[in-house]
Amino acid sequence: MQQNQWKGLAAAVVALIAVFLLGSTLRKGCTRTERYIMANANVDIAVVTKMAQEVAAKFDPGKVVLIRYTGYIPGTIQLQEALVAACERELGRDWTVVELPPADFGDANHGNWALRTGGGAWGNEIKAWMQPHLDAVAIISMVGVPHLPEAEWQKLPPFFGSIPFPDDYTDAAMEAGMIGGLAVMREDANPVTIRNFRGSPEALFDLAYEWLTPASRQ
Repeated sequence: MQQNQWKGLAAAVVALIAVFLLGSTLRKGCTRTERYIMANANVDIAVVTKMAQEVAAKFDPGKVVLIRYTGYIPGTIQLQEALVAACERELGRDWTVVELPPADFGDANHGNWALRTGGGAWGNEIKAWMQPHLDAVAIISMVGVPHLPEAEWQKLPPFFGSIPFPDDYTDAAMEAGMIGGLAVMREDANPVTIRNFRGSPEALFDLAYEWLTPASRQ
């Protein structure tokens, strides 16, 4: 049991390091608040665009819950707004996009939220936040995959998420049909090429990520 706990902790640490390294490589820094602080905003937009396309191809128009980053500095707020706008733009006016965490989540929770999403430890949050939105067509998560028992997954709408790399938990959840699709960073992705890319969101996604589904994992 103790060995499994250490493995889980190690996986969480690795996930956080991976997210940090990606951010360090693809982000320009925090020097000018009147411009996008996140240099990888286009990459995140490409990811949310891909997931919105997958949802639109599989379901009739309805409500979609978008779980996005949260923060209190101008750049992270701008990134949040850009992701929501991209999702709404791709889905079209017949769809409704609901943002989570909720507006009253609070700036003080920013650091703790980042840590917990990195390790998947936000199952209680998604269960509580989704109660008013169980009629949603799908969930799109830009912050990874929460760790939930299978019985809890079955209560939620179809889930689509973005992660740095698959692990044993996400593999098992996908094989069990609890996850409809995952955007996963490509192992051969070149950060410099990605940063300098100026093509379409679809082409940028293919350059930086791959799309995994239950069928592709079989």
